[in-house]
Amino acid sequence: MAITFLQAVNRTLVKLRESEVNTLASSSNYTKLIAAFVNEAKEEVETAWPWTSLRTVVSITSVNGQDTYSITGAGEEFVLESVWDVTHASQVIGPSPNYFVDQQIILTNLQNPGLSIYCDILGMDSSGDPQIRFTPTPNESGWGFRVYGRKKQPYLNTSSDDNTLIKLPWKPVVYGAYLKALSERGEDGGVNYDEASKQYSDALATAIGIDSRNNQINTDWYQE
Repeated sequence: MAITFLQAVNRTLVKLRESEVNTLASSSNYTKLIAAFVNEAKEEVETAWPWTSLRTVVSITSVNGQDTYSITGAGEEFVLESVWDVTHASQVIGPSPNYFVDQQIILTNLQNPGLSIYCDILGMDSSGDPQIRFTPTPNESGWGFRVYGRKKQPYLNTSSDDNTLIKLPWKPVVYGAYLKALSERGEDGGVNYDEASKQYSDALATAIGIDSRNNQINTDWYQE
């Protein structure tokens, strides 16, 4: 079950034998430190596995003679998995290495506009979203492309994100935040760092095991 940013902070505070809070905006400096640990733990869990809950799709419509498009709203840490030309029911190969696509454009007839065969990522736009290049360049407007990938959740703010749901299993996020809090202040009533670290690793491994079944992915995951 997903929980909110505020709930994650409060569950971490309870494990630390601290009082829960009703809001984060007017909370103490220590509570805001815990909120920072929740964010850090969330980011670590996000990068530990290709979570089903982070999967997203962005639609792009071609413009005649335009090869580069923004993946709007994807963010700087978006991970591209596959691209489809929906209009022609064909997969666009990629993300391909930039040097390979450059080479193909120069050495082959891919420099001529037509149906796109390859795609690659060409940096960021002014909004911080990745830009995708289609090769060959589409020679008609109105073709539909779908870009599939995984998008990390933005950093959650104590001033405005109390009720924002964390798009990950809650246990590894809370246990990870608790582990960071223990590291910051030392042991907590008999719970030492090694014990808390094992609890976090077990929670993360269990969550990954459950999520892997959603896509029938076999995995031997371990924490380094």
